[in-house]
Amino acid sequence: MVDDNGRDSEGNSNKTDLKKKASIRSALKIIMVLICASTFLYSAYSLYIIGSEYKKGTDEYKDLQKYIEKLPTDSKSTKASKIDFDSLKAINSDIVAWIYFESTGIDYPIVKGIDNNFYLKHTFKKEENKAGSIFMDYENNSQFKDLHTMIYGHNLKNSSMFSVLMKYKDKAFYVSNPYFWIYTPNGDLKCEIFSCYITRSTSESYNKGFSSRDEYDKFLKTLKKNSIYDTGVEVTVDDKVLSLSTCTNSDKDDRIIVHAKVLKQ
Repeated sequence: MVDDNGRDSEGNSNKTDLKKKASIRSALKIIMVLICASTFLYSAYSLYIIGSEYKKGTDEYKDLQKYIEKLPTDSKSTKASKIDFDSLKAINSDIVAWIYFESTGIDYPIVKGIDNNFYLKHTFKKEENKAGSIFMDYENNSQFKDLHTMIYGHNLKNSSMFSVLMKYKDKAFYVSNPYFWIYTPNGDLKCEIFSCYITRSTSESYNKGFSSRDEYDKFLKTLKKNSIYDTGVEVTVDDKVLSLSTCTNSDKDDRIIVHAKVLKQ
């Protein structure tokens, strides 16, 4: 219809609707921008908190370096006697050893708790921190007398703790870093890596008790067979095995595990 002034009332109505729709779109855009900005700020804040927590943990472990001297890398090492385990035990009586890789950054005390949960979120000084600790399975013998000893640590985004284990997927990295050392109050253990692969957290790779030599032999053969690549290192039922485990951060139940045999000293 056209009014006395020649205006189309329906046309005016359409213009009003278009303006309302434009206003709604503008409001939605503003809301989306605010949501994105809030999400970004929250994520940035979360990363800052996590980063600060990781740094606090890293600083603590750096401070512990004053209780050791530079560790040697030969099989005749007696360096354990020069690590100040007495002072470390005064800080935390749960310490059982010190783990050291020559050039990978793994250089930490090993603790053992009453379960496998506490040290997932507590540092060596028992401070609550997502960086956690490097710790021995609570069911293992503290003096490394078991046939198979498990040691755990986190795979952190700042490349600390056990994150370097992921590099063992590359055989070239293994070739350059085939050994690590465990220093204890009672002597040093040189460990030769013989297998590396990704497995589930519930796999048989974490078995620690064996009823017979045949069962242990079968276990060792499985570890060798599972390896991503052939290391050429032989392992027998007369050997003790030390395994290092960490998350892959790709699946909550996936783990990368590195197996090593303890060389005769």
